[in-house]
Amino acid sequence: MTSSASSRRAMSSSDLGSPLVALSPLAPVSPAFFAGMAGCDQKSSAGAASGGSSCSSLAEAGAVGGEVEPREPDLFAAFFVLGAASDVTFNALVLCVPYLRQTLGKRVLLEMGICQFAGSTGAMLLLLAFASEAVARPRLKRHLVMQLLALGTMMLLNVFVLSCALLGRKLPAFPLLVLLLLGGISSGTMQSLVAVLAGLMTKFTRHDYAAAAQMSGHGFGILLPSALQLMLLAPSSGLVSPALAAGCSAALGVCVLCLAVGVLRWLQWQASYRTCAAGGVAALSGSQEIEDLFANRFAGWLQARFWQLLVVSAALALNFAFTVYCGQLTPFLPLASASGSSFGAQLPTLLLSITNVCDFAGRWVAARLLRVNSSRPSVVAVLLIGRSAMVVVVTLYAKGLLPASANEGPGVVWVLAFGYAVNSTLSGLVSVGLTQFGQEKCMRTGGANMDTATGLPCPIAAQVMWLASVVGSISGTLITMLVY
Repeated sequence: MTSSASSRRAMSSSDLGSPLVALSPLAPVSPAFFAGMAGCDQKSSAGAASGGSSCSSLAEAGAVGGEVEPREPDLFAAFFVLGAASDVTFNALVLCVPYLRQTLGKRVLLEMGICQFAGSTGAMLLLLAFASEAVARPRLKRHLVMQLLALGTMMLLNVFVLSCALLGRKLPAFPLLVLLLLGGISSGTMQSLVAVLAGLMTKFTRHDYAAAAQMSGHGFGILLPSALQLMLLAPSSGLVSPALAAGCSAALGVCVLCLAVGVLRWLQWQASYRTCAAGGVAALSGSQEIEDLFANRFAGWLQARFWQLLVVSAALALNFAFTVYCGQLTPFLPLASASGSSFGAQLPTLLLSITNVCDFAGRWVAARLLRVNSSRPSVVAVLLIGRSAMVVVVTLYAKGLLPASANEGPGVVWVLAFGYAVNSTLSGLVSVGLTQFGQEKCMRTGGANMDTATGLPCPIAAQVMWLASVVGSISGTLITMLVY
């Protein structure tokens, strides 16, 4: 798989944040780069859909073999906002370490991570277990109610933090943890249900950019609060109080969530939404055979792809574990705990913001490079080994085993910022490189029986690798708990 067209098709399917977007292992997905990196190569996706396959009925059911509709700015913006809304709450609050540390102590990121990952992963896995049913016979009115409840729950969490910050009060621990857990459940629910609608619109109403817009929104939901915190940390802004910084982040979350509520209400009146709500795959494709195929073969497709991608998924899980582990270490760094350092309390926020921005940049660079080249596993392996060496250095520094551990000078801040920037950039490069390689591998075994080479990317492979990223994130949190 060396052609640029094949590389573009594989890259366009790296939609790991949308576990329910797939209809079959053969069905094309809309162009979406890994975890928020959206590719807008609409012609590549449309061309992949029109390329023949051994399972022509599935391709015909997708109804995307003809010309792709021109992008409708309103619908693209709608899915962009919904994607951002599912991520912005946690990513805004996780950067408020100085304020939340008053309640949760040094283990603030550990406890927040447990609540988020446990809640979102549980919700996504539960919905993934019913993926074939959700796509074959979607009940979009029920989904709409669930999405509104999820947005309301995340808004309640933001309002709770905003109120306490404005009043200058310390957050009570138990209500905060309960709301964080509910927020995680709501985040996973939003991502999954929006992905179902995006997948249906991609295949049956020719809105080939729906999932791409959602994944772009995911990235924006991570970058927006990071950019806000970096502006608040700028020397020209002065040293902003922890309560004010947390209040700004929570207010930002409230604004995005309110916009998402309006978007959901607007979306249900659109013709394309009503078309998808009219029936499942059988109604939209005019073939009951297609619906039966999804119901009977989905579990087998998922199992086969799992074993095929075991090594790739293990490497991807390790990469995510490194990223989460380094992020969880920031409150335990010597400089972050130094009483004589005026910037120590803000250090975790700075390093986490740099991590988010540079990880996104690494994915963007890798995505652009791989649009014209196939992946090179040897290069990805070297980058991953380099990351492991950097993780060891950060761990030794956090444990006070390096000479620099006792240094509280400003130069240490610059060294840490540079180290985290390099490490997170490598994380983005490795993430995209692994997903590209996994897709190229699966494209050699496509078709309904998974025995035919095809030019179409495999969305079930994206689901398997998404699960690997979740396992890696949880593992990084658990390792930090054991070490500290």
